[in-house]
Amino acid sequence: MIENINQPTDWWENLSEAQKQHIQTGIADEENGRTISSKEFWDKLKDQNEN
Repeated sequence: MIENINQPTDWWENLSEAQKQHIQTGIADEENGRTISSKEFWDKLKDQNEN
């Protein structure tokens, strides 16, 4: 399907409700300090795969 390039669209409107909820959860996690660094993530993943 070819979209009309003269008609701007908001990508948010094309997301499913589940996708929107995942994004909102991620934003809330970040705002409330529930994050880890990339290094922490990869180190934990590596440790899990070694056990």
